[in-house]
Amino acid sequence: METKMQALNLLQVARHTPIDLTVLNQIITTFNPNEATTNNNPNLLAYYYGIAMMEQPNWQNYGLLKQTYELYKSVFTWNIKLNINTLLSNYLKQMQFKQPLTPVLHEELFKLYLEAYPDMVAMQGHIPANLFDNIVLEGQKLRSKNWVLQFIAENIKYWPNPATQQAYQLFAQGRLLLAQGELHEAIALLANAEPFIENGYFDTKLLLMYAYFETNNDDAFELTLDAYKNTAKNHPELAEHHAKYIPNMLWLLPKLLKLKNQYSNKRYQQLQTFIETDTTYLHSKTWALKQLTQIEHAINAAQGAKKRRWA
Repeated sequence: METKMQALNLLQVARHTPIDLTVLNQIITTFNPNEATTNNNPNLLAYYYGIAMMEQPNWQNYGLLKQTYELYKSVFTWNIKLNINTLLSNYLKQMQFKQPLTPVLHEELFKLYLEAYPDMVAMQGHIPANLFDNIVLEGQKLRSKNWVLQFIAENIKYWPNPATQQAYQLFAQGRLLLAQGELHEAIALLANAEPFIENGYFDTKLLLMYAYFETNNDDAFELTLDAYKNTAKNHPELAEHHAKYIPNMLWLLPKLLKLKNQYSNKRYQQLQTFIETDTTYLHSKTWALKQLTQIEHAINAAQGAKKRRWA
């Protein structure tokens, strides 16, 4: 039992400690979650489903862990609650690199983030940069511009590094302007944004490329893409956090540009299949699909106008 408990307790440091899957497999096959429920031991139940989620991240295990979290989060200690919350939110975050989340799942993810940050402030005195930015990003999708700006204004004091508070605020404002279609204003902010976290370069440059693409500034787009590619190659330690989607974005972006300037049905179908495939991780599938649709509409409109001129 002592070995089992030690292994179960690995969940508390799962984000920082390599997991011995051999030991966890033994736990998964011998532990009975019904006993934990019957004996009113929600901690063991959370450990069990948390370990299952780490070993086999899928929607079934997500659902079981989420159900346990919702039932018992009021009695969990802050660290158990936070670790379960992190497992759940990280899974949803990873899934949206593969397919856009449904509105319901976006709300679920947003709720998890909002439940996590007060515990972080209470126990650590700050909100981790990635969590802070995830709250702002989901708020941008689900709430109003005023909500986002108010959250930043009220909570920027909890940003972990006072020296980069202003840099983050400029980045967040630029991203918000981009989402609202104010492309030139977004470029003005993002082009001068200083890194606010160690790997923030990659998000900033991708957003800039989105803006350059949509304003038909092909030269700036290609220059930024080259810089992005070289940085990913020369600084793999910075790119590690984004490793799942960087190679795919480097493949996709120049081909999207070529499709826009030299359209062909074959190229369109190739990109559509690539983007929509579940195993393709992208920084933003929503943006990629939107550009693909707009390119197709522009071609159809041009062809329609040409036919009308000859009618």
